[in-house]
Amino acid sequence: MKIVKLNEIAVCNKDNFDFSNVKGVINYLDTSSITDNSVSSFTKYENYKNIPSRAKRAVSNGTIVYSNVRPILRHIGILSNLPQNVVVSTGFTTIDVNEQKIDPYYLYYVLSQDCYTQYLSKIADSAVSAYPSITVSDLSNLKLTIFEDLSYQKKLGQLLKDIDKKIQNNKKQIETLENLAKTIYDYWFVQFDFPNEEGKPYKSSGGKMVWNEELKREIPEGWGINYLDSFIKEQIGGDWGKDHIEGSYTKKVICIRGTDFSSVLRGPLSAPTRYILEKNSTKKLNVGDVLIEISGGSPTQSTGRICYINRGILDRVENPLITSNFCKCLRLHSISTLYFFYNMWLDLYSQGLFFRYESKTTGIKNLMIDSFLSSYKIPIPTNESLFKKFDFVVSNFYDRIQTLNKESMYLEQLKHLLLPLLMNGQISLN
Repeated sequence: MKIVKLNEIAVCNKDNFDFSNVKGVINYLDTSSITDNSVSSFTKYENYKNIPSRAKRAVSNGTIVYSNVRPILRHIGILSNLPQNVVVSTGFTTIDVNEQKIDPYYLYYVLSQDCYTQYLSKIADSAVSAYPSITVSDLSNLKLTIFEDLSYQKKLGQLLKDIDKKIQNNKKQIETLENLAKTIYDYWFVQFDFPNEEGKPYKSSGGKMVWNEELKREIPEGWGINYLDSFIKEQIGGDWGKDHIEGSYTKKVICIRGTDFSSVLRGPLSAPTRYILEKNSTKKLNVGDVLIEISGGSPTQSTGRICYINRGILDRVENPLITSNFCKCLRLHSISTLYFFYNMWLDLYSQGLFFRYESKTTGIKNLMIDSFLSSYKIPIPTNESLFKKFDFVVSNFYDRIQTLNKESMYLEQLKHLLLPLLMNGQISLN
């Protein structure tokens, strides 16, 4: 192994993007849109004159991008399968390798190690600027310990790339399954093309529709309308407790906040450990419980985010789960309506409906959930068999999602374990 400076094996900020002859859509990548090599989205611009002033850096497949601001947030990645006309923010340092000296994927994984992240974060914290940041010089002069054998570098890079590719494929499968569930919900309960007795789509096959005066729309014949609270058996409040054992606050729990909802569904769980009163153990969450964020929405986003408790999340934690007092637990009368209720709520959330049911306390938005549940009506089949049929169909999707989540978390743990051992030569590929 040998020690090299980054600028001996790569060029930082090699080129600026040339807008003079650009044709078609411009795809812009900001620092917040990539984390640990996962790109959330590109922002598309039809006219380069509308693009942000920070959009300057040119990149290509194999370019490594490293955020100059707060390295601890890990806005880093190696670009591949790029669309046309990609330009990235000057908030990145772009790194283009000399492939005669180092494999680009190997270098990306070297740079992604915690030891370098922490080192650069310390430099950023000591910077004389409005926020923690590093300079292109800090990266260019970074000393790296690498293997000299280029073929071995490629083997290591390929192994770690394959693990990441599997995790990304799992993520895409999860998104596909979630979208399938949403689509089936839309066909059955919004467009009313649920399977009729012959298995054909009800409305498209001539199923009778009748006008409902309360909803001001047509609904299938034989359907009724009801308030959302008809699905709710009970509401369970949250508890923030204490951050350590204090007096009678001795019951150790994991407290789920609105910001943790995504990790509840996809893992790994990000919720903090808290201590509550023993008598509040009745707030413990069970499989099938629905959690709603009722307070704390940002100015640009309504409150009302949702998640639900599945068996997978309970199997991964040692302590009981509760929700914070900024959320509410809705326990349903029947678990067979869980996926209907979940997808129905997602649909209402996507419409921005909850803005109409919000109040403000010192600038914080609060969803008036009791008012909403008791006043909002939806069309529902009078026979619960359609709910059960929907649950039967989409529960297979959600079971598969849990399996994929579990596999991805295992692969992440495996990569985290292997990365430093492979890079410092404690274990080798033979």
